[in-house]
Amino acid sequence: MDNKKIKVSDLIAIFLKKKKIKYIFGIIGSANSHIFDSITKLGYTKIICVHHEQAATMAMQTYYRVKKEITVALVTAGAGSSNSITGVMSAWADSVPGMIISGQENTRFISSMKKMRMWGIQGYDSTLMVEKITKYQKRVLDINYTNYELDKAYNISAEGRPGPVWLDFPIDAQGSFVFAKNLKVYRPKIIDKNKRIKFSKNININSIQKIISNSKRPIFWLGHGIRLSAKKDFLKVEKLLRKYPFPTLLTWAGIDILNYDHPLNFGSAGVYGNRHSNFILQNCDLVIAIGNRMAIPMIGYEHSELARKAKFIQVDIDQLELEKLKDIVDLPILSDATEFINFLIKNKQQLKFDNKAIQNWVLRCKKYKKDYPKIEKCHEDKNGYINSYRFIDKLCDALSEKDIITADMGTALLSGHQAFKIKRNQRFMTSTGLGEMGFGLPAAMGACFANNKKEIINLNCDGGMMLNLQELQTISIIICL
Repeated sequence: MDNKKIKVSDLIAIFLKKKKIKYIFGIIGSANSHIFDSITKLGYTKIICVHHEQAATMAMQTYYRVKKEITVALVTAGAGSSNSITGVMSAWADSVPGMIISGQENTRFISSMKKMRMWGIQGYDSTLMVEKITKYQKRVLDINYTNYELDKAYNISAEGRPGPVWLDFPIDAQGSFVFAKNLKVYRPKIIDKNKRIKFSKNININSIQKIISNSKRPIFWLGHGIRLSAKKDFLKVEKLLRKYPFPTLLTWAGIDILNYDHPLNFGSAGVYGNRHSNFILQNCDLVIAIGNRMAIPMIGYEHSELARKAKFIQVDIDQLELEKLKDIVDLPILSDATEFINFLIKNKQQLKFDNKAIQNWVLRCKKYKKDYPKIEKCHEDKNGYINSYRFIDKLCDALSEKDIITADMGTALLSGHQAFKIKRNQRFMTSTGLGEMGFGLPAAMGACFANNKKEIINLNCDGGMMLNLQELQTISIIICL
């Protein structure tokens, strides 16, 4: 077996099968043709041939968000790879893992023209271009490291704060053969589960207890990091709220981690948030933010005006996100979101709080929600036109509990997130970090394949569909698959 020679592109196809990746998204070109051919011949992974590379990297994201399995965007050299950048940046901004495998010019042009703007025909330094928006990027020039780099990139994509990775394979490398005995093996570091919660040295349960016990009006502010950290989307938010019955706000990216009619769900605060949610945020005395990077659309530009009488506990897996708000955060905790939730649940007996005060606070929050509902008199239909808030409200009543919804930018994003009533098992996904128009349709395609090609609801508006209108042709083909 060690003396067997294997084609590099076949190794890529075998890797996809080994990882049980059934669907990937891409467009064929001269510089990735070997990979397309090997995947097709092996017959395990199906390539969904989109009509623009950015659609591939957008679909890649929602595939992961629905199925919790990493998939691949397969692009060619030149404009094929540059076209994909918007979706890569979007995945980077929303911390969504995924692999981009790109074709590249022949290695002889890479070496002889490496200081030039362009290499051969259409070649350029794609890995350098994506260096700042990927967790790992590598041009595979030593074919003995093919399996090594594939496994390394795959592991890096999902570990810590997730994000996209990029591997670049020159066309001659794809078509080369390597002896099995020469293939290098990547061995990921084994992470001690007991060290996954990385509390700073000056933080312990007493620090948390001191802040919680002194609070009369605490809130949880929960974000997308919780769903990213959960294994197979097994969320523990409801269990957390049974232990700590605090009023809860959700970020837009985390809007579907708690159903709308949960008695402790008080909507989304922020610049574009719900009125009652902002009243609750501004009048609380403790914010426990978990998996929520507290971006400007949520907290505004002026930190001194945010919940002025509140203490802040921020839990994030990225140290830089904690440092960003060190002027207002009283207790930054570097931790995986799910691990921290487990910590709170496990240590409930030690973390005491004033039950009576919390009950009164919940009643006050309910009054805010009643006084400032999502749909108000100002949202009435006028002059024969349907108000978008009322449309979303009615649409929610017509959807089932298992529906998956994707949204584009503009009215679909704003009215959608402000007025949508999430049911228990629904999913609602969009691009909130980059916020690129054109996301909705490719997102629906990715979600569709992740959900066994079942119906997906796509909210589109404001011309967003025009930026990826060509994917309607992809959808027409999907129906026939």
